[in-house]
Amino acid sequence: MIDLAALGSLFVEIFGASKEWTEPKIARFDPVDEANKEPIVRDLMVRGDKLQWVNEMRLRELKRNGWTPVVERDRIGRPTVFMDRLSELILVNRPKGERR
Repeated sequence: MIDLAALGSLFVEIFGASKEWTEPKIARFDPVDEANKEPIVRDLMVRGDKLQWVNEMRLRELKRNGWTPVVERDRIGRPTVFMDRLSELILVNRPKGERR
């Protein structure tokens, strides 16, 4: 017979450990212009993407219009997002040819 309580606690342990791998880390920038020194931001600018700092509350609306948060992944795939020091603004981009 399967012990459901033990099985449930096992899932919590597994998903709890995976939470740190899937939830993004936050890279905070005091003057937001400091983010321009990051390699991923420079690459997006060279590609011609539009970059913009937006209030996190507007993120859902902007995602519908083709904007995505700038996410940098480390060697093993953990995400990092770029925010201001107060965690109110998030850096988003839209590819060059995309219009809505």
